[in-house]
Amino acid sequence: MIALSTCWNSGRYRDGEHVIEEIAELGFEAVELSHGLKLTMADGLLKGLKGHPQLKVSSLHNFCPMPASVMIDDPNIYEFSSNSPAEQEKALTATRRTCEFAQKIGVTRIVLHLGTVPIPEPEKELNKLIFNGKHQTEAYQQRLDDVRRERERLAPLAWQNVRKCLPVLAEMAEMFGVTFGMENQPRFADFPLPHELHNVFSEYPEDQFQFWLDVGHAQIQDFMGFTPLSHWQEEFGHRLLGFHLHDVRFPCFDHQYPGLGDVYWDQLRLDKYPDTVKVWELNPKIPRYMIEEGRPDMVALAMYGPGKIGANTEDT
Repeated sequence: MIALSTCWNSGRYRDGEHVIEEIAELGFEAVELSHGLKLTMADGLLKGLKGHPQLKVSSLHNFCPMPASVMIDDPNIYEFSSNSPAEQEKALTATRRTCEFAQKIGVTRIVLHLGTVPIPEPEKELNKLIFNGKHQTEAYQQRLDDVRRERERLAPLAWQNVRKCLPVLAEMAEMFGVTFGMENQPRFADFPLPHELHNVFSEYPEDQFQFWLDVGHAQIQDFMGFTPLSHWQEEFGHRLLGFHLHDVRFPCFDHQYPGLGDVYWDQLRLDKYPDTVKVWELNPKIPRYMIEEGRPDMVALAMYGPGKIGANTEDT
């Protein structure tokens, strides 16, 4: 299932029906309903999906629809890792509403962000070193080592907050018949890192929690010297629920159109995962004509990897 995320066009419309209509017109077989969709758009989304029955919904990205009290598009507006019980409760309540919406439209996959370690984000300083040509220097490596130690020191408390929420999320998965795909993030401060995913998967079954591989996020961490891109699939390929696909211009400019960045597509072996959902998650600034004209190549890349770009995929 190859989908396009509504993150590309939801900001241009007030009516959810128009969001669905545009993606259907582009010829995609599926759509991911993302976190930028407001509660006021829900009825329109349902009307649009009813009017385009050929368009499947691959997945929902928590929180979807966004809670009515939230005025901005931010999937991290409430975090399970928060020290505030009130914020944790808001995160769980908003996730439950996402599950209810998923059940209403017959969707079983929900993309989940887990939260953040409360450390100063190192990326600004690291990017400054990169832009000054100091990526391969001792000073850069020393800063990476410092960041790793700082995260290791402060992560346990925030991770314990996440762990308190997991039994509730597991109950939701059972109650609503959904599976949560825990998504890797671009910032080193964010959960989860690989060892944290292993921690969850050792305790919970795969029908409740799986891994959602965001290729662009993983590539950014690889570029910056943290977790290699290939490591995620080596460790969690057996428990992959889906992919977010987008290109990245070195070192950190993500959600680019495929071919306009530097992602190590050859390392991904996308052809090995025909049963996963693959969602193109593109920047809203990418013009419609590029997606319209490039859709066959986008489908081929998602299905087969870079070797089949240009092939006719209309009959697949």
